[in-house]
Amino acid sequence: MQSLEGHSGPRQYLDAQFTWTRLDTVSIVLRSAFVGRRVYYAAIDPEPILDLLTPTDSEYARQWRADCRANAAARRARRVKPSPRAG
Repeated sequence: MQSLEGHSGPRQYLDAQFTWTRLDTVSIVLRSAFVGRRVYYAAIDPEPILDLLTPTDSEYARQWRADCRANAAARRARRVKPSPRAG
């Protein structure tokens, strides 16, 4: 990698490359990691990707998409739910 364009490391650079906003689609890196020196994994918010999929007649695919959306909604709800404080 020749230039990190002002990022502190390669992971931050790649996270920035996969986080973007276009017209009506947003891609957000939720978590990422390097495995070894050359393998980069990123978990990206699934809902924008689901919105880009074409309609399908497959019941399995429709159920999988619904499950993905339900998991994303549950994750959002856990993030905004206040956690109890000790004491």
